[in-house]
Amino acid sequence: QYPIWTEFFKGVDVGLYSIYVNADPGAAPQRGVFAGTEVADPVRTSWGTFSIVRATVHLLTTALGDAENQRFALVSDNSIPLQTFHAVYCALMADPRSVINACAPGGQHHQPPHASLERFPPDFPTWLNVSVWRKSSQWWVLNRRHAAIVSHDEETLRHFETKCFKHYKDDVPGAGTTRSRQLSQKSCYGDEHYFATSLAVRGEGGSTTCSEGVTYVNWDSYRTGHPRTFASERDVTRGDFFSEKRVDQAWGMVRQAWNHEPHTRNPGP
Repeated sequence: QYPIWTEFFKGVDVGLYSIYVNADPGAAPQRGVFAGTEVADPVRTSWGTFSIVRATVHLLTTALGDAENQRFALVSDNSIPLQTFHAVYCALMADPRSVINACAPGGQHHQPPHASLERFPPDFPTWLNVSVWRKSSQWWVLNRRHAAIVSHDEETLRHFETKCFKHYKDDVPGAGTTRSRQLSQKSCYGDEHYFATSLAVRGEGGSTTCSEGVTYVNWDSYRTGHPRTFASERDVTRGDFFSEKRVDQAWGMVRQAWNHEPHTRNPGP
């Protein structure tokens, strides 16, 4: 992904963006456009644990130290851009709302009934109840006010850290003599719930786009808790990936920001 992101930022005024990377302690130095962007005192992370939230909060806290930063986009190290820098920049800056779903049930962009209610920790305090429980994509964009809220909400963070975690079913037989553990539907993943819920607790749901984030993710082949990996350029550029439905999903945020259909149905370089 390094060459693609380096090309994405190539020739762009460095005053228009900042990059912050949380790399596990001891990890190899970042390359390309990410070289030298590692934050100090990084948080070691493990998939499905609250360490992901703590690492994200650390990134936000660091980025908030620069008063010029106004939008805070969290993306995976396995993601790639589908449009040019300026197309993305204009879309994000055109809408003052955060691109995350912190909205309450009901209305045009409501939270649909979801199995995520099974994930709700039963020992949460009364003020942290199902009326503010939210689920959203873990890849989002926050405005500066919302970034400050979620990075300083220590009370909500503490309850999530101690009560929102993975649950496993009883061990089940695997292949041969091995045994495998299956995740339960009651598993609570903090990165999918904490940020949207923290905003809902503060009554900020109406200041979000009520959408699922800024990245296109294919869950059609969901089996292991991870979305589909596109392994090659051919995999990404084939026709069904850019069907009208998929483009609508991927560029819903852009249409909300500009309030009209994008001029092109094809992604840029």
